[in-house]
Amino acid sequence: MRTYALEDPMALRALAHPLRGKLLAALRLDGPATASMLARRYGESSGATSYHLRMLARYGFVEDDPGHDGGRERWWRAAHELTEWS
Repeated sequence: MRTYALEDPMALRALAHPLRGKLLAALRLDGPATASMLARRYGESSGATSYHLRMLARYGFVEDDPGHDGGRERWWRAAHELTEWS
């Protein structure tokens, strides 16, 4: 099981945004998706979900999905199964 040990306060701040938490949960539970797919799911614009996915990627919560190389859309996946902090 891959676990992300959250120690950086800025990473915690990034994860605290409600939409980012939903995006990360969706990727963990349902597998890889594009920003457009997640936008439809949560009633957001694809621009908004794309921005929030990039913020999650900045702190290592999500990453590009290598199973969907090429094409026009960027596929994302959760980088870890769990996040823990103390």
